[in-house]
Amino acid sequence: MRSIVKAVIFIALIIGFTRTTQAAFFVASPSSSTTSVGETITATVYVNSSNQAINVVSGSLIFDHTYLRVKGVSIGGSVVKFWIQEPSVPKSSANTIEFEGVVLNPGYTGSSGRVMTVTFSVLTEGSTSLSFSSEAILANDGLGTDVTAASSSTNILISKAVVEEKPTESKPETKPETNLETNPEVSPEIGLPGTSETSNGENTSSAGSMFKITEVPISVKQGESFSLGGVSPDGGVSVFAVKTGTVGVLDRTVLYENLTEGGYLQREQADVVNNHFAVEFSNLPAGRYAFYAKDEFGNVTSITFVEVVASFGQLARDFVLTWWWIALVLILVTALAYLFWRLAQVRALRHQKLLNESLSPKYDIYDRIIQKLDLGITLTAEEHSFLERIRGHYRQ
Repeated sequence: MRSIVKAVIFIALIIGFTRTTQAAFFVASPSSSTTSVGETITATVYVNSSNQAINVVSGSLIFDHTYLRVKGVSIGGSVVKFWIQEPSVPKSSANTIEFEGVVLNPGYTGSSGRVMTVTFSVLTEGSTSLSFSSEAILANDGLGTDVTAASSSTNILISKAVVEEKPTESKPETKPETNLETNPEVSPEIGLPGTSETSNGENTSSAGSMFKITEVPISVKQGESFSLGGVSPDGGVSVFAVKTGTVGVLDRTVLYENLTEGGYLQREQADVVNNHFAVEFSNLPAGRYAFYAKDEFGNVTSITFVEVVASFGQLARDFVLTWWWIALVLILVTALAYLFWRLAQVRALRHQKLLNESLSPKYDIYDRIIQKLDLGITLTAEEHSFLERIRGHYRQ
């Protein structure tokens, strides 16, 4: 009996731990819908995290393009305030809407945090659904703890189109809430309009949708100046450069914290003329940079990336100035100096040896002549010749 009780308690602890650590999920509302061909339906994606504050959400909304076509995607009122990948209208053959963004401190806690709203056109009769894949929801705990749980899906039942007799008239076309067909070389707009927020975190300004960076080079050489430009309906604009790298979800969170806390490498101020701004950057070290613009009302664009490529000369200078290269050069110079010193020593010793060998017989003859002269012994012809040569040298 005790074993059974222990097992039940153990299972309960595991279930409780699982619910505590995996307490966040996505839901598409409404959970079910009935419509007909030719109609328009709207689905809102919410994040549910009642037990844990979160700061990063990402994933893909999956739909069947045989039955549904995306007309527009809206991020108005989203709890996400900084988009790494802003949801946009996909290509006609695509069946996913990918999204990834950051919720600012203190994060989001609640059961209905709006992420985005998607408007679909209904194409074909039948039954289809909306679901999620690659979900990732991270806790705002400083560790990036994954608290993702299984997300729910939405079932959609589509009936035949209702044919009605209508007089021929031109019906004004309804403009999608947000058309996010952007310059492929520039990241889509972040949609962070306004500095004031409602109690549920919704932005109250509409300027953000018109504030974007539109002119940006893909890459520049180190040492070259380059310009970034864009459009803004409001006043003065500041453009920030932050050095970054290949970033994942957690790194992107850190990147945004650097942006908001003044961790930028360079900031340039620009005035808005005819709703257009332009700034120039120069002398940025080699690397990958994230750029974003912010106006005087607090509106912020999305980040866009520029690669600053080092020139060969700069690479050579950077290589030469590394500490280990300097140490290697010093070691080589010291080794060469020691080698030349040793060679000089060897050459001096060898020269001295040859000199001694060449003078040794002459010293012997000289000593013998001195001894014979002291004793009064007659010198040989060779000895007389040696003395004559010495006298000749002295005369010269």
